Amino acid sequence: TCGKILNELCQSGEVLEAAVASGGYGRPAKSYVYNGNYAFIACIYAEMVKGRTKISTVVSNLLGELQGETTHEADDVTYETLEEQIEVLIRGYPKLRAVAIGIPGYITDDVVDLCNFVSLMGVPLQSRLQEKFPGLRVLVENDMNAAAFGFYRSGSVEKNATLAFIYS
Repeated sequence: TCGKILNELCQSGEVLEAAVASGGYGRPAKSYVYNGNYAFIACIYAEMVKGRTKISTVVSNLLGELQGETTHEADDVTYETLEEQIEVLIRGYPKLRAVAIGIPGYITDDVVDLCNFVSLMGVPLQSRLQEKFPGLRVLVENDMNAAAFGFYRSGSVEKNATLAFIYS
C-alpha cells in the first residue's frame, strides 16, 4: 500500500513527514516532502583550456540544488587522478551516491579509445572506478554526448526535435 511504501521511505530518510492537515472529517491527512539532501550526485569534467589541464567538479542534491563546485589545474588526467578526485568528493560529501565523468574522448565497450588525455587511452575507466567504489554508481561518458543530453533534458527543446550540439 501507499502507507507501507511511505513508511519505508520515511524510515530511510528519503521522504520526510510534513505537517498533518486536518480536514475535519475522518483521519487527519499526512503530507510528505521529498528529502533532496538524502543523497548527492557529482559530475567531474576534465578539459584542456589554452594548453592547461583543468578538472572541474559540481555536486548537487537530488533536487538539482548546487552543493559545491570546484575547478583546479592538474598536470595530467590519469585513472589515478580521477580516483583521487572521487575520494576527495566522498570525504567531503559522505552521502555521495553517484558520479558522472565527462571526458574529451571516445569510449567503446567501456574502454577509452581516443582521448585528449593519452594516459586514459586503453583504460576501462568506468568498470575500474565502479570496482574501486562499489557504493557509488559510476558513469563515464563522452563530454559532448553528456552536454547534448543535458541540454535536451533541460527542457529547452521539444521532445522529438532534432538536436545538433556544436562546441566551439
